[in-house]
Amino acid sequence: MFSLKGGSIIIIEKQKIVSEFQDKREKIINLLDRKNLTGIYLTKVKNFNWLFAGADHHINIATNDSASRVYIDKDDVIIESNNIETPRLKDEEIIFDDLINYRNHYWFEKVEDKSGNIAIDRNDNSFVCVSEELKKLRMQLTENELKRYEILGDLTGNIIESVAKKITPGISEL
Repeated sequence: MFSLKGGSIIIIEKQKIVSEFQDKREKIINLLDRKNLTGIYLTKVKNFNWLFAGADHHINIATNDSASRVYIDKDDVIIESNNIETPRLKDEEIIFDDLINYRNHYWFEKVEDKSGNIAIDRNDNSFVCVSEELKKLRMQLTENELKRYEILGDLTGNIIESVAKKITPGISEL
């Protein structure tokens, strides 16, 4: 996968992204087993980004809620998304469609929840909240995440250095 951000290209091998996703899915399945849960809904941007190795899925940056939700159980990973976002996810964000199913709906339709002992990543009286447990999983960085942070740190340092060299006394933001 190539990602063009700020004029720099970051190359990440598809297999590493797939492996990272599979490892994180396994961590979630283990969490479900420990809590005796049948499945989980991920609705927060931070959990979507974490699971899908940095895939960006939000429409309104002023909210923590993802534009889609992900349902995970022992057998399946389903992205529930509207008819506008599903094609964009497939084309721009998710690079391994063969491991994921999509449940597409029109933006105005209510999506039925799965039944059973289901977890969710936010406070919701209809489900078991596991936001703290997910936070602990997100804090355990993978080798791929460490490498991405290293690359981003280098890029950020280069930008700061470049700007700092051009700053002179008397310059204002106007």
